[in-house]
Amino acid sequence: MKGIKKPTNYRWLVFALLMGLYVIGLFLRLCLGVVKGDLETFFVLSPAAFGALGGAYFYAYLLMQIPTGMLADSWGPKKTAMLGNFILLLGTVVFAAAPNLPLLFAGRILCGLGSAMVFIPVTKIVAYWFTEQEFGAINGLISCLGYLGGLVAQAPLAWLITKMSWRMVFLILGGMVALVWLANLKWTYVRPEDAGMPSIPGSDSKAGGTPLTQKEMWRGLRIVLSRKRSWPPALIALGFFGSFNALTGVWGTAFVSAVYGKTGLEASGAIQYALIGMALGSITIAGISGKIGRRRGPLLISGGVLSLCWLIMAANTGGIIPYPVFCGLLLLLGYCTSAVVLTMISIKEMHLVAYAGMAVAVYNVGCFLGAALAAPVMGGLIGAVMKAAAAANEAGAGAVIAGAGAVVAGAAAYRLAFGFCLLLVLISWAAAGMMLETGCRNRGQELEEKAAGGA
Repeated sequence: MKGIKKPTNYRWLVFALLMGLYVIGLFLRLCLGVVKGDLETFFVLSPAAFGALGGAYFYAYLLMQIPTGMLADSWGPKKTAMLGNFILLLGTVVFAAAPNLPLLFAGRILCGLGSAMVFIPVTKIVAYWFTEQEFGAINGLISCLGYLGGLVAQAPLAWLITKMSWRMVFLILGGMVALVWLANLKWTYVRPEDAGMPSIPGSDSKAGGTPLTQKEMWRGLRIVLSRKRSWPPALIALGFFGSFNALTGVWGTAFVSAVYGKTGLEASGAIQYALIGMALGSITIAGISGKIGRRRGPLLISGGVLSLCWLIMAANTGGIIPYPVFCGLLLLLGYCTSAVVLTMISIKEMHLVAYAGMAVAVYNVGCFLGAALAAPVMGGLIGAVMKAAAAANEAGAGAVIAGAGAVVAGAAAYRLAFGFCLLLVLISWAAAGMMLETGCRNRGQELEEKAAGGA
């Protein structure tokens, strides 16, 4: 590259461009709760239908994880990310212009498919531009900046919607997606060598720079899926990530509005505390993990505190905790959830560099299986309780779906929903105790040699 001779300088441009892709995908993941009222009014959505709409993104994301990992390791991470970005653009426009419910779901599904093809290629490209020792910290930074950017999907988005229609906001976002896509096409390179620069010592560039053949790809997938060490990280991600995204992306704003009597703008401001906690924790917990040379210990501590947070959330569905303290609880919940980034780093460290995309895909399967499960189940539980209360009211059983009666029914509904999240987190906390400790280094070669010797 003319004018830039050092790959350690140019890598920050690559990093910034890739972050543009990631942040936009994260915005689309987290924005649904803020536009809930507009969507329910225009499309006449029940709680279950809204939960299904929230889950549609995650189902699509989930289904694309293994194919994306295979494409990133064989076809190439940049090509995979660019295809995903184009699908994301298409989905954003369809969602913004949808005249009916089927097209609204179609737009949301396309957004999920496109976003699914971004994160894995980003982590693979980052590993070519940063050293193994830097990888943990830089992925913590990716998560931190992503969730700080995701804050725009809360109070700022709620404010924008008061100034213009939600459709116009998403059309503008589509224009931003197109600009980021063009910038990455021109200036992002998979490896320093592709830009005519020397490789960075200690990075994955030499070890995993050659794309896999089709035969190697299928063999790698079989190896990654068959290793027992792959599944505890996926299970941890399922509970931590699934519960957090159901709260911040779908049901959190509605809960704060219902229980604390806040406007949509005020409620989205409260959910921002969880996102701030996630951003701060992503960088600090990853840094602590790197300094002590351990992954499992910080996960176990974070999982224990996170379980307590969700227990308090389930107990607070009547709004007994003062609002400022509740915001602090959300901050702590987000901070502890951020330890999930250690599972992504760990699963990459457990496998050969050439299989990095497929290894991270297994982690992401856990993440988005949890997200796809949590949002609709929470919607089903909330809808079932409210429906039962309404039926009792019609039967003259004394339940009144108005005033204090609505508050009681709503509290019971959210108690069940948050209790389900607590169950997911407890399962993940148990899985953290079974996760292989990598010692903050890539052990893929060592573990495969050991597996071959035991065969």
